[in-house]
Amino acid sequence: MIQFDGVNSAQEKTILVLAATNRPQDLDEAALRRLTRRIFMPLPDAEARRALIEGKMKSSTKFDVTEADWDELMQLTEGYSCADLNFIVKEAAMAPIREMAHEQLLAMKDT
Repeated sequence: MIQFDGVNSAQEKTILVLAATNRPQDLDEAALRRLTRRIFMPLPDAEARRALIEGKMKSSTKFDVTEADWDELMQLTEGYSCADLNFIVKEAAMAPIREMAHEQLLAMKDT
């Protein structure tokens, strides 16, 4: 943080510092004093969460989800960030592979 002091007088050079966090409440006070412009992005709403999950699943898996399932999933993921949703989709895609026996994995062939 000490290196940020005096940056404004650096012979009229422009420096852009872009940072992102899912935990703004845990930011250091010194960083907050020096990085004064903050843009808070809200968490995705139900429509955005569904679009993100569908987009991720559409490209890699075949799935059959009812509207009731989507409604329940949207309730369960309330308050989740996009990073959280990406992790959930990735874990859900890997679950069937993790449940397979070692012999089945070895016998698999590329299709």
